[in-house]
Amino acid sequence: MEIIDRYLLRYAASRKKRQDTTLALSHGDFCFSNILFEKSIGLMRLIDPRGAATADELYMDPLYDVAKLSHSILGHYDLINNGLFELRVENELQLNLSTYEPANAAALRRAFKTRLTEHGYDESQVRLYEVSLFLSMVPLHMDLPVKALAFILNGSKILDLIEAGG
Repeated sequence: MEIIDRYLLRYAASRKKRQDTTLALSHGDFCFSNILFEKSIGLMRLIDPRGAATADELYMDPLYDVAKLSHSILGHYDLINNGLFELRVENELQLNLSTYEPANAAALRRAFKTRLTEHGYDESQVRLYEVSLFLSMVPLHMDLPVKALAFILNGSKILDLIEAGG
């Protein structure tokens, strides 16, 4: 439960700082696996949006979709979800999560962080939303306990970064 307590503490502090509560049209599941791109003609398509029964349900906090995208770029969601990770037991039985990143991952992260800043997003708030996304994935992936554990460890690692101010 420690990770939940840590998250809730940070979330409460974040809510106090956040002023903008404007809603925006939302995809609802804006991650790499739901983006199709045809490089030869520069065509991008978004697939598998979250359903809505009413027009009002189409709108959400814009930070949610930004966090879903960050979850893929900074948070390694797609890598973990596709099994491109390793869990190792380190000294004193400490679990360590590592992912198999593409060669250009660091450049993509830098570009994404630059865009966050340019559009006025607080990276710590985006990353905090990411933590909630990773924690919400755990019950959905209990059929693969190692993946569920990777989501928990990744959420904890992101909280460590937020708490360290980075």
